[in-house]
Amino acid sequence: MSNLTALQAVTAKLGVTANENNLIDQLNALLDTVGGDHGINVEECLKNYSKAMGTIEPITTGVTVAAMAGTDVVWEHTVSDLQEDIEVSGNKITGKLKQCTEGALPAKWGPGYFLCLQFSNFVTGTTSCLAGVKPSMGSGYGDVYEDTDHAMVVQINDRKLQKVKVITAAGAQSLTQTFDISELEFVPADED
Repeated sequence: MSNLTALQAVTAKLGVTANENNLIDQLNALLDTVGGDHGINVEECLKNYSKAMGTIEPITTGVTVAAMAGTDVVWEHTVSDLQEDIEVSGNKITGKLKQCTEGALPAKWGPGYFLCLQFSNFVTGTTSCLAGVKPSMGSGYGDVYEDTDHAMVVQINDRKLQKVKVITAAGAQSLTQTFDISELEFVPADED
């Protein structure tokens, strides 16, 4: 892919409909869409784009992550049947996960341990907030900002290897929060 083709693809995502014949003209087409002054070379075009866009404040505070209330119901399970004493402090999540062997969650993901988290206090301008565990082991990430209850239920397969990861995006800025879950206690169903 040429630099011009790559720039055309990027500017198309920013709303530019023109496909010019060179980098300078393509950047100037971008400047037209944001009301910036044209440049005579790439460097000047980029400076003018920066001026037109203004200073972008970086995201410095992530979302608030907390345990879901014990009385909440997720996937036909009461949260207190899945976990207890879950605490989020700094970048650590501690508490007990109770093994779940029957019901909607195990029917979908297999028997195991499920962590139920609630997200709040999204930064101004949030466009998405992806949350999940890394490595995901098949569960992937979900957008908890788009979700009406701003919650996540995720199966924890390896508390020593996995971490909860939250990526908040606000426009062109993003912030990643990572939470250690190695101290979560697994309570087998026969001990509950």
